[in-house]
Amino acid sequence: MSDAAALRDATGADGVSVTALDGGPRLSHNRGMPAFESAHLPTLAGFSPVQGVTMSPLAGEKAMINYIELAPGAVVPRHSHPHEQLGYVVSGSIALDIAGDVTVLGPGDGYTLAGGVEHSGTAGADGCVVVDVFAPVREDYRERAAEARRNA
Repeated sequence: MSDAAALRDATGADGVSVTALDGGPRLSHNRGMPAFESAHLPTLAGFSPVQGVTMSPLAGEKAMINYIELAPGAVVPRHSHPHEQLGYVVSGSIALDIAGDVTVLGPGDGYTLAGGVEHSGTAGADGCVVVDVFAPVREDYRERAAEARRNA
């Protein structure tokens, strides 16, 4: 039997099986990684790393998207990580301090941040919603999100 035939026999004629995450579809290959997964990020159970900040990450094999809500004036303390980070401001504003250089970003603004660069953020008076992408996956966020979803 060919590998393709074995895959069809194990998972159905299309090579995938369907499960669900947060009420959305999830298609799985036999590789341990979903072929497709969907979730409504604003309502996906998440975690709060610091007061006034809620994160709801969704991870693939090699990258992660992270929906972040910041209350007015909330501060993400100065930190760095080896992951490349890209972000998009959905609403509100955020003052990003990148190695001592402060830039205020608003709706529609995007940014990139190389791994290893120290940075912090402070939400504006109306708060802020940001969508970040990390590559590779932040395993610390994946673990905290999985725990939050188990406890939801």
